Amino acid sequence: MRLYIEDILREINILNWYRGEAAKRVDANADFVQSGSDQQDALLSYIRSVITDVLLLANANRVKFICEVTDDELLFALSPLRAGREHLLDVLKQAIRQYIIYEVRRLWMMTVRPEWADASLREEMKRNIRDAMNAVTAGGERIRRRPTDLAGI
Repeated sequence: MRLYIEDILREINILNWYRGEAAKRVDANADFVQSGSDQQDALLSYIRSVITDVLLLANANRVKFICEVTDDELLFALSPLRAGREHLLDVLKQAIRQYIIYEVRRLWMMTVRPEWADASLREEMKRNIRDAMNAVTAGGERIRRRPTDLAGI
């Protein structure tokens, strides 16, 4: 799986721009919540931090999950994959992408305007990642069947 850092940063900047523009109706100086190329180093630092969260989540789920961060992209690999579940990799990719964007924006708001930082969807997004990982991998939680009494057969 591959996510491009430029695309993630662009979406974060657009969402922060809309947040700042909407807040200008109440506070004329609200544009400081907007991010751009000047804040790219801080946002990249937040991205690396969020990726660590995702890796810890995968580790807690007993999934072998690796992420390589380059200057341009995030490369994810996980194993073992369940046969016939490869089509769900896009679901996992989108869940991770949404979590990265949400969490980086939350961390950014904690820096510039802590009262606007919203963590209400954080656990739900983590659960979405966990569920998607379980759906595509052979690891994670398994259904255990109870032994049955076959004496009556």
